[in-house]
Amino acid sequence: DDAIKAQDGSTSTQQVRTLQEAVEHYTRRNALLRAMRYHKTFRGTLNVQLLRGQNLKVKDNFFNMLGGKDSRPTTYAILQYDGSVDPELYGSLVPKHQSELVKKDTSPHYNQIFTFDVVSARPHLRIQLMQKQTIGDDEPIGSADLDIARIQENQVASLDVMVERDGENVGEVKLRMIFKFEAKPVDEHSRHPVPSSPSREGGGDAQRSAHRRASLTALFASS
Repeated sequence: DDAIKAQDGSTSTQQVRTLQEAVEHYTRRNALLRAMRYHKTFRGTLNVQLLRGQNLKVKDNFFNMLGGKDSRPTTYAILQYDGSVDPELYGSLVPKHQSELVKKDTSPHYNQIFTFDVVSARPHLRIQLMQKQTIGDDEPIGSADLDIARIQENQVASLDVMVERDGENVGEVKLRMIFKFEAKPVDEHSRHPVPSSPSREGGGDAQRSAHRRASLTALFASS
């Protein structure tokens, strides 16, 4: 759209921005578009491909010893991105994404893609690895905290991140990520971007979501 191109100086120059810079840039652009009562706004998404954990070390406890010779953990991951919510509205209530279970593997392959909205300039991504327990609460294996303020718009970043528990290295997690901003329709009643919650997808929305996941998988595979 010409109005969007006029307000977005990056359209023709393809300026490379970090996550921090992009949030500030598109926040200003959206304020101008709202003042113009334009029917679209820029909306950011962060796509994280969780590849695998590597050489994970679980705690020695009674329940793990019950496994005998095969005490390899059944694990899953929990991801949180602080910038996915407006801190003035939601404070510390940050949504979580949870991976599927991977059974009996100290180097589990998750191979899942998670999508977060990019709403605020809080560049903190947390990945927590958990061990599934048959009795009692699930046990934390460790966590990785990432400052992703410097990753660049529309470019895949590949990361190998140390997983720590109580200051000790208990393995690694491998992931890729990419973020981008795109013009999206605005709900005329709320003047906010139309939400795209997966739980409300159906019909054409589900097909578009499947196509988007396939496109992201191909993009990550080619990097």
